[in-house]
Amino acid sequence: MVVNDTNARRKVALVSFAICAACQVILAPNLPLANGRPNFMLIFAGSMALCYGGTFGILASFGAGLFFDIVSSGPVGLMAFLFTLMAAVIGREDRNVIADATPQALRIFCLAAPAVELASQLVLMAIGQGGTLLDTLGLRWLPASVLDIVFFLPFLLFLSRTGSRSPQLGKKKTGALKRSKISTRGL
Repeated sequence: MVVNDTNARRKVALVSFAICAACQVILAPNLPLANGRPNFMLIFAGSMALCYGGTFGILASFGAGLFFDIVSSGPVGLMAFLFTLMAAVIGREDRNVIADATPQALRIFCLAAPAVELASQLVLMAIGQGGTLLDTLGLRWLPASVLDIVFFLPFLLFLSRTGSRSPQLGKKKTGALKRSKISTRGL
């Protein structure tokens, strides 16, 4: 019998959200590299999309984006939209990519995080909050993307240890025990 422990998923998500929210509010403004700052809510959204995927990953990413929009000075709804879009794209497998294929999860995040940061910076530049193209790309987008990837690594290690939620190769999906073929007849 397969036991779907949704409380374990909720606990991991809530602990990760609390850590990322605290880091976003406390650490992110104080850790600039050029003009780029780490986006811990992007790290949380990517982690949940890669770890759980599906509807849970999309809803967690939307909530993280909304939290980021509320605590930042950008337009409300921009990051919620971008995080939701990112979660729908990278979480479409609906399996724990972080535990099953950690290097693949890192590659996916290394492509998704700069794309979200670039879209965000270009929208901010278009509405007049960004500055010049050189400032946007060289001093904000690139350093912020590097910081996002660097700070994603501890979350990747933490979530890779939480275990896989999908059936492994060679294991039955039902989890039923096989009956022994050893017979005691004739003893």
